[in-house]
Amino acid sequence: MSMISDDYPERAGRLRDLGAGYGDKYQRKRTEADLDAAILQLHESLRLTSDDHPKRAGRLQNLGTGYGERYRRKGSEADLDAAILQFQESLRLTSDDHPKRAGWLQNLRIRYNDRYRRKGSKADLDAAILQFQESLRLTPDDHPERAGRLQNLGTGYGERYRRKGSEADLDAAILQFQESLRLTPDDHPKRAGRLQNLGIGYSDRYRRKGSEADLDAAILQFQESLRLTPDDHPERTGRLRDLGVGYGERYRRKGSEADLDAAILQFQESLRLTPDDHPERAGRLRDLGTGYSDRYRRKGSKADLDAAILQFQESLRLTSDDHPERAGRLQNLGTGYGERYRRKGFEADLDAAILQFQESLRLTPDDHPERAGRLQNLGTGYSDRYRRKGSKADLDAAILQFQESLRLTSDDHPERAGRLQNLGIGYSDRYRRKGSEADLDAAILQFQESLRLTPDDHPERAGRLRDLGVGYRDRYRRKGSEADLDAAILQFQESLRLTPDDHPESAGRLQNLGAGYSDRYQRKGSEADLDAAILQFQESLRLTPDDHPECAGRLRDLGVGYSDRYRRKGSEADLDAAIQQYLESLRLTPDDHPECAGRLRDLGIGYHDRYQRKGTEADLDAAILQFQESLRLTPDDHPEHAGRLQNLGTGYGERYRRKGSEADLDAAILQFQESLRLTPDDHPECASRLQNLGIGYIDRYRRKGSEADLDAAILQFQESLRLTPDDHPERAGRLRDLGIGYRDRYRRKGSEADLDAAIQQYLESLRLTPDDHPERAGRLRDLGIGYHDRYQRKGTETDLDAAIQQFQESLNHHVSHTLDRLRSGVLLTRLYAETKNWSLAYRTVCITVSLISLLTNRSLMTSDRQNLVTEVIGLASDAAAITLMVKKESPYEAIRLLELGRGIITASLNDLRADIYDLQQKHSELAENYVSLRDQLDAPTALTRRAEEVDLPTKLTHHADQRHNTGQKLDQMIKDIRKLPGFERFLLAPLENELTTAAASGSVVVINVSDYHCDALIIEKHGLKALPLPDLNSKDIRARAATLEKPEQQLLEWLWDTIGKPVLDALGFVQTPSGSWPRIWWIPTGPLTKFPLHAAGDYSRGSRNTVLDRVISSYSSSIRALIQSRQRHLRVKVALEANKVAPEVRKAVLVGMEMTPEQSHLRHVRKEIDQLSYLCRSMQLDVIKPQTRRDEVLSALRDCKIFHFAGHGLTDLSNPSESSLILSDGLLTVASLFELNLHNRAPFLAYLSACGTGEVRRDDFMDEALHLISACQLAGFRHVIGTLWRVNDQSCVKAAALTYERMKQGHMSDDSVAEGLHQASRHLRNQWNLESAARAAKFRATVRAKDGPVATEQSRSNQATTTEPRDGDLYEELPLYWVPYVHFGI
Repeated sequence: MSMISDDYPERAGRLRDLGAGYGDKYQRKRTEADLDAAILQLHESLRLTSDDHPKRAGRLQNLGTGYGERYRRKGSEADLDAAILQFQESLRLTSDDHPKRAGWLQNLRIRYNDRYRRKGSKADLDAAILQFQESLRLTPDDHPERAGRLQNLGTGYGERYRRKGSEADLDAAILQFQESLRLTPDDHPKRAGRLQNLGIGYSDRYRRKGSEADLDAAILQFQESLRLTPDDHPERTGRLRDLGVGYGERYRRKGSEADLDAAILQFQESLRLTPDDHPERAGRLRDLGTGYSDRYRRKGSKADLDAAILQFQESLRLTSDDHPERAGRLQNLGTGYGERYRRKGFEADLDAAILQFQESLRLTPDDHPERAGRLQNLGTGYSDRYRRKGSKADLDAAILQFQESLRLTSDDHPERAGRLQNLGIGYSDRYRRKGSEADLDAAILQFQESLRLTPDDHPERAGRLRDLGVGYRDRYRRKGSEADLDAAILQFQESLRLTPDDHPESAGRLQNLGAGYSDRYQRKGSEADLDAAILQFQESLRLTPDDHPECAGRLRDLGVGYSDRYRRKGSEADLDAAIQQYLESLRLTPDDHPECAGRLRDLGIGYHDRYQRKGTEADLDAAILQFQESLRLTPDDHPEHAGRLQNLGTGYGERYRRKGSEADLDAAILQFQESLRLTPDDHPECASRLQNLGIGYIDRYRRKGSEADLDAAILQFQESLRLTPDDHPERAGRLRDLGIGYRDRYRRKGSEADLDAAIQQYLESLRLTPDDHPERAGRLRDLGIGYHDRYQRKGTETDLDAAIQQFQESLNHHVSHTLDRLRSGVLLTRLYAETKNWSLAYRTVCITVSLISLLTNRSLMTSDRQNLVTEVIGLASDAAAITLMVKKESPYEAIRLLELGRGIITASLNDLRADIYDLQQKHSELAENYVSLRDQLDAPTALTRRAEEVDLPTKLTHHADQRHNTGQKLDQMIKDIRKLPGFERFLLAPLENELTTAAASGSVVVINVSDYHCDALIIEKHGLKALPLPDLNSKDIRARAATLEKPEQQLLEWLWDTIGKPVLDALGFVQTPSGSWPRIWWIPTGPLTKFPLHAAGDYSRGSRNTVLDRVISSYSSSIRALIQSRQRHLRVKVALEANKVAPEVRKAVLVGMEMTPEQSHLRHVRKEIDQLSYLCRSMQLDVIKPQTRRDEVLSALRDCKIFHFAGHGLTDLSNPSESSLILSDGLLTVASLFELNLHNRAPFLAYLSACGTGEVRRDDFMDEALHLISACQLAGFRHVIGTLWRVNDQSCVKAAALTYERMKQGHMSDDSVAEGLHQASRHLRNQWNLESAARAAKFRATVRAKDGPVATEQSRSNQATTTEPRDGDLYEELPLYWVPYVHFGI
């Protein structure tokens, strides 16, 4: 061209030819430089072509074609507009009959079509079709370009179909493509493109009609098109893409993984061949993202999901704001974010998804055929956010989108089934939120219609079966129809059958089926259903990744399964597993999650069940805490509100039964009433809510005695039973409750009809209770009580025999709860005793006592054990008495039963602190692990620290769980230790030969008190013997116990006659010793623990017939406690001698409370402390007088040798573990002293110079030694001196001074403590004798003179009643002021 001058007339044509050459080269090589060179030449050619030149129109066409190609290559709108401008001008210059007009119209249409695709203008689309139609009209049937022009017209129709959704356009498009292909020879270079277009037509029709034939035809065309396309052909990338789309469609239709993998392969290859700056790259990224997204849904791989989102993000980044595909690409990205939210639970993904959907919908015209799908996706986003946040606005918005989407979807649209499904899900969610049956029915209707439209082999059929099953299950839960429940399970089973094992939805469908089986178990009681439910839940959870947002719900469901199995079988392992699942589920649930309330409720139910099983108050408190929080999070109009009121009411009811607070009882009834008010009459839970309200009324009747409450209770029970189907698993329990109501009314009114009705209900309840049910023992006991009541009413022996039979079977029912069995054992023992059948009574009581250890596990707190021991009051003493009646020569067996059944609380605490020296020497690692677990249980707990130190709401549940789990581990470790040689008796009661070691320093005498018999069980070095005490009986003991507020000399004489003299005579202690004094350790039982056995005697003038004048007395709570205390002391002594522990501290902590807030002034306390300070220093002890605040005192005790307290004591009548020493800032309680572990140092003495430090006023706890003396022993003090009742101020000073004087003389030996108190008591007794004689003389003189009133206690000299008592109450002086002081120790 450089050789041709600019004014050469043919230069324009030559430039045009050169441009065409560059254009052909570009078509072959796709080099942008060639394309740019072609446009440059064509532009210059046109510039040199005059306006009236006959070839100007053609050269405009050439330049327009160049611009069009560059637009397709680079995506510049300027190029597209320039192309259209050239074609329009070319056509303006072309006559209607010009032979090339048809082709040039075609070119203009193509660019209009491009601009439509770029801008979305309907005007461009309509203009393009108009050009194509006109072009085809001008094209003869046999014209070689006719096939191409048919193609173009078909493309136009196809575009308009995709824009407007007209089936006529779609059918017309396919018709043009088919005719075009018919006219195209097999070897034509454009045949591949025409096959591709026909495939697109079939593909569009498949999406519209759902015909598999169209889908298969589309793929066939795409495959053939690709086969004809060379590897380096520029259109190959688009044809790979179309084939990938076809495979993707077939995968979504058929579910074949081969199709899915093939689709992704085509998309990957298509993208590889697409240059980075190609305008179609964004679409191909989108297609590959869709493939990854589909594979994620099929396989669940997070890598595929992340890859999909990455492709969608990049696709959107390359898509301009005004691009007509932008809305669709926003959809794709939103779908990816939505999938990732459902997989990972990140709210940011959910919000991002909704944002994309909203923007996509904003860009979508109202009449766009994709609008329905985009409404659908936005609705799904709102639905997901509702499930996450619980906002009703989101739920309503979701349903609105689903409704509008469905309205825009024709009846025969292949997506209609899916849109019906989504609308059904929306209605279902709204039903669960608001409880409207209309929503529930509407949901089921949508699900049914959706399933009807879904072919049997459709991959979405499984999900739609699942949704219909959920609808049926919801309706069952609302209406109770078994047909709905069976239908639900059928749908779930079929859904799971159609779901491949490795499908990501498999876990969810297993969960649904498990829920169905669980519901059917709860309705029918079939264990097969229960086991099947748990199996599905376990497998579902196994398939669920730890970070999956559904993991929490699946953990919860498995917990429900374990919980149900626990209630059916009674296995603690199931109960523990249930609570563990609930805890983990709740841990994974955000605080603001709408399911949080339900999961709190479930955890509360778990704690409640464990409380009922174990009796741990921490579990009960934790349960109530969960119920309260669950209710707080539940809106008033929520359909679950009634159920959560029930749960809370149940918790309050249990706490009332545990603590007796009327406020809890009233609160329980209030919750039950409100719950029932919110429950429709036909609700399947109505029966259980009536039952619970009836229980509340029964409890109030028993508390207040109102017949109205009793009648109301029976009415609720009757109505509850009427609503309960005959085959319902809860029917047995409801029959039992009605029986209890009739029994209570019988006992109130005496009507035999009520008694017979009660027995009838119990019989029917038992008939419906499976043999291996954990509630069977309780129901057998109820029936036995009914028979026994009738026996007492009518005297019929058959009723007595029947009662015995029920109690016997209940006691032997090993799978039932221990407490139910034990209660039956107690009742059966009494019946055998009533009938004098002592051999059977013995066998029964042995089994019953053995159950106590199962009842009081190591994880229980002291307060929990206190509650449980009230169930076994006097049982051990009765067992010992019965044993001695049956086996008179077996005192060991009687002692063994006493050791098992008495001092349960202190024994368990002693066990935790038992000496393990041998274990440490032989199995050091095991010992270290044992100590670690033991110390966790023995550590101070939140429940016994002061309220201000505890963040109870946040720590309560953790404490309950940690203590329970630690207790289980420790129990197992103890079992393992007992398997080791030489440790078979680890922490077990002493054997007979071990018992005699307790008498190494003196005899041990157990005084057993029972309604059946009273005996002394004497342990001496050489053996054991039983001494009947025929003059002692429990009735007299209880009567005299009432006089202990003002004990008299006569009491001491009675104790001497009935106990002291017979025992000392049997031991050979018949006179006052002349040398060393013998020692006795007394272990009284039952109400006798209140009595001063050490002071028994005849105190008439000159008499030495007293215990005080024959032996030195000490006390112990049990033989085992005495043995353990001696073993600990020995180990510490050995360790000190071997320098294996820190040197013994010689510190005396003296605490004097002369002035106590809100208590009387103790004016002699200062004198007592001053005297003891002098004495302690004289014994080379460092005297410490800490501030009289709780923390300072406890701190000082941790390294002391002696602790002396002089002040007020306070005995808690209702809760002995809260008895205390009163300090300036509060109370030093038994419970807090229990937690003080000083065993490694074994301090020498705790001297409690206060009132009643050894007193337990509640008969329920007589055998438990829950007083300040035992608390100090448990803390580790070798010796403790305290008082049995009130003492006066001045005598306390003398008693303490004399005791410490003797300790000093005895160099603080172990014997010196008991000797010192013994000498002090004798000195005070002698002083009392003198004063008594003086008072008697004065009294006689007064009577003779008859000139004044009879002298009162005020006349006593230095023991006048003006001296203040050392407890929190004022009372008159006790005359026997020398009696109350007692020694506990080794």
